[in-house]
Amino acid sequence: KDDFKLQRFTAASPAYFEPYYGIHNDGDITKPQNITSFEEVVKRGTNNVGVDLIMADGGFSVEQQENIQEILSKRLYLCQFLVALSVLRKKTHGAEEGGKFVCKLFDIFTPFSVGLIYLMYIVFERISIHKPNTSRPANSERLCHRFFS
Repeated sequence: KDDFKLQRFTAASPAYFEPYYGIHNDGDITKPQNITSFEEVVKRGTNNVGVDLIMADGGFSVEQQENIQEILSKRLYLCQFLVALSVLRKKTHGAEEGGKFVCKLFDIFTPFSVGLIYLMYIVFERISIHKPNTSRPANSERLCHRFFS
């Protein structure tokens, strides 16, 4: 697979980056077995503590269906949120603060999307609906800080 161009990644040593595509080896985060196997890999690699940061930027082509992108993305959003909640460091593990979750969502107009944001509000100390200055004008991002539950 050539989707990760590690030779162009200069923020840290690529020696610390280990791509994992799930038990099906296809990277499909919407497959329950891939979610479970990813959680197992992360928990094993962190002594069951979890990670400090999760970034979710899943997507797929919605050409000619841009107006219903949020509806088409519901399953992906849910699975990204499930993965984050399953592998983020929790405040209850003796850490001063829980992990952080950054997720790109396209819109939050449907009751489903609003419900997901509400669930994040319940389990995170703070959430933010944010448009970073460096983001493409067409993109939108949501941030969740300090996972505690």
